[in-house]
Amino acid sequence: MSENNGNKNRSKKCSFKRINKNRPQETSSKRPVSQFREVFQIKKNSVETERRDPRFDEKCGSFNEKVFKQTFSFLNDIKDKEMNDLKKLLKKTKNETKRKEIEYLLQRLQNQRTAQEEKEDKKERELEIRRTLAKESGNKLSFVNKCKPLLNITLINNCYNCLIINELFELKLRSSD
Repeated sequence: MSENNGNKNRSKKCSFKRINKNRPQETSSKRPVSQFREVFQIKKNSVETERRDPRFDEKCGSFNEKVFKQTFSFLNDIKDKEMNDLKKLLKKTKNETKRKEIEYLLQRLQNQRTAQEEKEDKKERELEIRRTLAKESGNKLSFVNKCKPLLNITLINNCYNCLIINELFELKLRSSD
């Protein structure tokens, strides 16, 4: 019987049980590992594993705002539907916390829309001003970079009393604020 007890003690020493089924199983450090295992995986330089951000990648092409607006114009329709749904839901809700959340979301959507409309109006006005200035000066229509000043002193001297110049000054003042 003493031999049987010795075998049971050995089996208890060799079997490492897990406390929880999700934990890894304990193994003895004195036993050699049976397989070769890669501890650190080597990164493969293949096209499949390489991840890139299309906003900054040259392979994805250049950004064209006109094309972007045309392809994602359906988002404006979705936002309109959401605004209508939120207005209906606002009328129905009586809970103050939910009402405040809905009002916040509705205000946010309205602010986004007004900001987008203001941006489009500003671009249209600037384009009209450039066209009229180009016609008056006889030059081709040129788009000014951010580093170059928008106003040209010679054009201002030529047509100082023109409404277009006044509007240009107002735009410049608005943008500087």
